[in-house]
Amino acid sequence: MRTEHFKNFRIAFTKMKRYIETKKMRGGYSCYKNRESSEEIIKYKLYVDQYWKHFVNEKDAMAQVEGLRLHKRWIYTGTKYRRVVEPLTIAEYYKNGRRNYIAFRRNHYTLLEKWLVEVEDQQNWLPSNETNETTSLTKDSCFWVYVEEAVLSLRDLEERGSSQSVAKIEQGLEGFEANVQCALAVVRSRWIQS
Repeated sequence: MRTEHFKNFRIAFTKMKRYIETKKMRGGYSCYKNRESSEEIIKYKLYVDQYWKHFVNEKDAMAQVEGLRLHKRWIYTGTKYRRVVEPLTIAEYYKNGRRNYIAFRRNHYTLLEKWLVEVEDQQNWLPSNETNETTSLTKDSCFWVYVEEAVLSLRDLEERGSSQSVAKIEQGLEGFEANVQCALAVVRSRWIQS
């Protein structure tokens, strides 16, 4: 990464994190989805998104050692980026009335997550505060997808005239409930440890 671009990324990213931290009590995700955010934050999101999209595509195209695509430092930074920015991308996606984000998830988010898993699977991996730091209660950057899909499923269930069967909708909602229970268990264990 070029130093100047990385410096600009850090500035924009820090401002985005501050925005989310200040909106957390009112719901940072909801504030962004409902356009209660400034044009400046939208501009920063676009900048950091483009920066990482370009970086990940560049690194993916390079022939590298099997199982190691990026230095751990870049994976930590990319993980922080993904956990902060992807929920905002999800907010935009559902704000525009779409469904099934996972099927249309941007490739650079998928690759960043895959590379993190590869590094975590290595024997010398030691969890770091850098990757444990999140701006939400969950480390799953796609958590809001499950929330949005559950809301849409509840609407479908309410209408009963949906193209999906009731059993399939209920199965999806049970999956959502399991995800939430898992996220709550992680939060509880963090509180107990602190």
